[in-house]
Amino acid sequence: MLRKYAALLLILFFCYNASAQPGQITVAAFGANNQLIINASTGLYSVKYGTKTIITDASASYTIGNQKYGTANYTKRVLRQQRLNDKLGSGQLVTLTSVKAGIPVMVQRFLLSRKGLYRYRTGVTGATTEIKLYGSAGGV
Repeated sequence: MLRKYAALLLILFFCYNASAQPGQITVAAFGANNQLIINASTGLYSVKYGTKTIITDASASYTIGNQKYGTANYTKRVLRQQRLNDKLGSGQLVTLTSVKAGIPVMVQRFLLSRKGLYRYRTGVTGATTEIKLYGSAGGV
């Protein structure tokens, strides 16, 4: 019986630590003086280009059938950062995974580079983003 409760406490502790804490802000630099600013508590992000904020509190959304889902629908988020360096170029991958029971898991990936777009090697400083959904909503 004690093992059962110990396992449950470990699971709860892991889930608590894996979730974003209130006010958790991550700043990822790209280009000469640019920033991707992600609030892992809310899932909102902003982009600062030089000294000017050009995108403020952006969010992701999608529709399944007639139901719209978005960043605000999620209750738990995990943010990870990873350095990339391969044949396509070098840069940084920032991944925000958002979870809530009953709706698809939403994974937002931001590819950042110092000299150009990581995937395309255009020679222009910038960032690309993608959104992937895993699972279903209400059996859809």
